[in-house]
Amino acid sequence: LATQYTVAQILIEASTLEEAYAKILPTLGTCLDWGVGNIWHIDPAVNLLRCIETWQAPQMEAAEFLADSRQRTFAPGVGTPGRAWGSNEPLWISDISTDSNCPRAPLAAKTGLHAAIEAPIMTEKRIYGIIEFLDLKIRDPDTLALKMLGDIGLKVGLYLERKETEELLQAANAQLAEIVRSAPVAITAVDNENKVLTWNPTAEHLFGWTEAEVLGKPIPTIPEDKYDEHVTTLQQVLAGKIITRCEVQRKNKNGKMLLLSCSKSPLQDSHHRQIGMLCIGVDITEHKLLEAQAKRMDRLATLGQLLSGIAHELKNPLFIITGRLHLLKEKLQSQIAPDISDDVRSIIQAAERMTKT
Repeated sequence: LATQYTVAQILIEASTLEEAYAKILPTLGTCLDWGVGNIWHIDPAVNLLRCIETWQAPQMEAAEFLADSRQRTFAPGVGTPGRAWGSNEPLWISDISTDSNCPRAPLAAKTGLHAAIEAPIMTEKRIYGIIEFLDLKIRDPDTLALKMLGDIGLKVGLYLERKETEELLQAANAQLAEIVRSAPVAITAVDNENKVLTWNPTAEHLFGWTEAEVLGKPIPTIPEDKYDEHVTTLQQVLAGKIITRCEVQRKNKNGKMLLLSCSKSPLQDSHHRQIGMLCIGVDITEHKLLEAQAKRMDRLATLGQLLSGIAHELKNPLFIITGRLHLLKEKLQSQIAPDISDDVRSIIQAAERMTKT
């Protein structure tokens, strides 16, 4: 138990896999009284075991054997490491120097190595490699030692699985951070107390405040007369509501009012607890101004069409009136009614002027 506890502490404290293996091999070798240790990892590109870490006790002279192991690869079922890989079970060989399935047997005999113990580094889902120890003595199988090394192989496997998960999360977080950083829309986030958590470069450009100026502080873009509305929205989003494409008024650092189209959603932590509100905003101020101008132009065009129609409706009767008045004028000129003739002439002139407008 003390050995397993020590290995567990090494795995907790190690910052890298290499650091962990460099400590695990001498710890296990010394505690279990073995002379030489190797760690083999599966190379997924070629599906072969490769030796990535070696150790020998101070009294050992196995440098040639360890160097040979560093250069070798093993397929599943080949050699002692490959056999443990193929079976996914710990393996005990009392004397590898006489083992028929051991490519390193001649060099092991030259070095004086005999007993070997192998254990898979694995989880329930995957095998990562093999822990191997060899010794100068011929040893009969030890059930307790096999079980302990098998348990340690499982602990190391869980450590590798956790490391892989952490690396994947780090890569995903880095990718997400780059997406937020390079997004052409303003991405901001506030916590439950309305303090800024996220402020991307587009938000900096749009509002004028830098990320350093706003992080951890109340969001500065809310106009005073819109603050209560913002707080209500924050409470709704924290309760789980998702808001899409709402139009809101915000201000920039210079006090200029902006109109934004925003989508808002709850921001959660790794335990799915609501910790704030995420907002994605697009500046539509210019768009709305252009839209208003277009509406005014449409109204003017409509008014022009209306006036044109009215003019048309007026001109048709005026043409008729003008024609009739000309006839009346001719008749009156032939009669004794000079005053009336002048009046008719005035009416004709006025009607003709209207038809020409």
